[in-house]
Amino acid sequence: MTNYSDSRGRDMRVILAWIVLALQITGLLWLLLFGRDQLAALTGQDSERTPEAAQIVAATSVPTVTETPHANPTPEDPTPAPAEAEATAPPTAVPDTATATTIGPEEVLIESSAVAPEWLATLVEGSPGDAAAGRPAMPPHLLLTFVGPEGEIAGTTAPDNIDLNRPQVRIIPIATLLALLEQNGDQAGQQALQELLTLLNEQPDADEAAVPVPPVLGRAAQNFVSRTAYTPFGGGSGVGYLTNITGEDVLPVTNESGLTYVYQGVTDDGEQYVFMAWPVDAAFLPAGPDDAVYETEMLTTDRSNYYEAVREQVDTAAELDLTPSLLALHEMVRSLSIDGLTAPVEDELLPATAFDAVGYNWHWTTATDAAGTETVVENPQDFSLVLWPDGTYSIKADCNVGGGVYTYEANGGIRLAPGPLSLALCPDGSRDAEFVSSLLAARTIAFDESGDMVLGLEDGGSVTFANLGTVESSAVESADQPAAAGAGLAGVVLQWPGYTNATGATVTVDNPEDYILTLLPDGTFNVVADCNVGGGAYTFSDDGVLQFGPLRLTKMACLDGSRGSEFVNFLEGVSGAAVDPDGGVTLTTSDGRSATFVKLGDVGTSNVGTSAATSGEAAAQPTPTVAPTAESAPATTSPLADTVWQWTHFRDMKQDFDVTGAYTIAFNHDGTAAVVADCNSGSGTYQIIGDAGLNISILAVTAAACPTGSHSQTFIENLNFAGLFFINGGVLTIELMADGGTMTLAPLQ
Repeated sequence: MTNYSDSRGRDMRVILAWIVLALQITGLLWLLLFGRDQLAALTGQDSERTPEAAQIVAATSVPTVTETPHANPTPEDPTPAPAEAEATAPPTAVPDTATATTIGPEEVLIESSAVAPEWLATLVEGSPGDAAAGRPAMPPHLLLTFVGPEGEIAGTTAPDNIDLNRPQVRIIPIATLLALLEQNGDQAGQQALQELLTLLNEQPDADEAAVPVPPVLGRAAQNFVSRTAYTPFGGGSGVGYLTNITGEDVLPVTNESGLTYVYQGVTDDGEQYVFMAWPVDAAFLPAGPDDAVYETEMLTTDRSNYYEAVREQVDTAAELDLTPSLLALHEMVRSLSIDGLTAPVEDELLPATAFDAVGYNWHWTTATDAAGTETVVENPQDFSLVLWPDGTYSIKADCNVGGGVYTYEANGGIRLAPGPLSLALCPDGSRDAEFVSSLLAARTIAFDESGDMVLGLEDGGSVTFANLGTVESSAVESADQPAAAGAGLAGVVLQWPGYTNATGATVTVDNPEDYILTLLPDGTFNVVADCNVGGGAYTFSDDGVLQFGPLRLTKMACLDGSRGSEFVNFLEGVSGAAVDPDGGVTLTTSDGRSATFVKLGDVGTSNVGTSAATSGEAAAQPTPTVAPTAESAPATTSPLADTVWQWTHFRDMKQDFDVTGAYTIAFNHDGTAAVVADCNSGSGTYQIIGDAGLNISILAVTAAACPTGSHSQTFIENLNFAGLFFINGGVLTIELMADGGTMTLAPLQ
């Protein structure tokens, strides 16, 4: 979760205590001094209101309003506040003691042009609500509504009734709101407001935050909360998120009614509650209830898992899949100004080009999504990027190493093309795939004030890198090495277990997984030398002579006991190579040393999908080649194990077909999985989340060319996009994320 403000206007605990004290005093004074007779006297009315008049107020809840339209940019001289309405609501509906604290139209500014060209400020008199209809009472407040797509002012038909399908911002006096909640016996609403104040004071991380239901929504439920982010506004701060809110009638989440951006904030003085609701369309949601037959069935049979599946779709949605974008909504919230105050200025990035980042060792430290939610990388030393002067790059992605070419533009644009990548199966929880996909999605480059490099991503997010120092950047000139390819030497990933010196003594490496050599068919090589990464060019002749050119390498100081320097020294002295029958490669040096490298597999590609799949389309996944040794997940009892499942059917919004042929997956109790995908086979891991969540990671697959019409690649891609599973009547159903479709698998006969 991102905190967009580094400072708070006031300690929220003090504010909460003040509010509670004010509420007690206000309530007591109102009960003792402002009874019905006194209120009637003040308004010039007889204390005995006629039943007809009282019934009209209760039934129609017609507020007295004054509207102030605004265009963007907002005029500097807005309309002054209106006079108070002549009619007074019954004292059982709204206490009058807080009306003086209601914000007026002249005190508010907002920049909404990114999502709506004009906005309208309306002073709304409180209404008693309708308990039978589940509509809570509403205190006096300021309402902002916005021009809709067709040009009409949306949301003004019933200002005292919150319709989440209409964009709106409401600024409500907290003392009046609390008094009304207490008066109506709304314990849930009172607790929600107090929980919000505590949340904004403590600001826990996203995985710890429990955002309460807005206290102005009465008997409503938030079915999920997604992409939460703290965002300040001018005069206060709050929390924004995507959610689905329902009452007694529960319908599937669609673009007609369902996904809503909600913002709840509090002014720094603790006097005003800010509520914003904005409907959001999503590319992966059905258009309306008539298009949500399957979703309706799933909601009826398994409500909790249905909402969990939708939440996962929202979590992984690309910025372009949401309308309006979260970034636009976030910026609109920041632009809200109360009483002339403005939100704290965010750190500005300094424009740059990739040339400014060349020759340095960059370590990945944070990832920020399009909504501003920031995730810290716990092991940045395992994720590095080097941009070389010759237009190539090298990466270390946890347990893998790779590289490619990049291009850049004078205006700060950058593109990293997919390139060779070792495809070892990193430990559970690794972010290697996220790292690689983020690099391939990079579109801009800049630096923050601390000198960190920030790559802007295609979907509006960003990744940040810390500078760990310069690198040795010798020029590399390479050429294809057909002899190496013919000998089975090129396109392989090799692990260094140690070496034998000229006297016959053996030196063993305790952590061989940190010493990797990758030879590529184009005559280049990549290395991982403990905490450093690098590469260069090599030549290989038919007579077995192998020579490595000057090595470009990062300059990290590895831990005591590292053999990184020995590894580099060994490679610099290599003069010959031979491929053993078991696939191992023995390298010899001119001074009599030798080492037999263990072949981990063939080199694959870093062509990882860069955005979440849209409706009916599974996200692209890496296409690895040979299964390397992997650490298994912890042993567990799995309902999927002890059966070989064969793929028999697939259905999504665009297609529906039966599957024949050899497409199987076997889940093991230790968390590993083995697959057969037509003419290919592979392995990976899986994890069951809760009762029905399923995560499958098949990242090691052979790369044979199957016959035309094969579903080999589709099978692997779909498995890697699994979201939920169900077993009914012995048949396994896997629901893909992002509305990607449904796979049906039966036990192999």
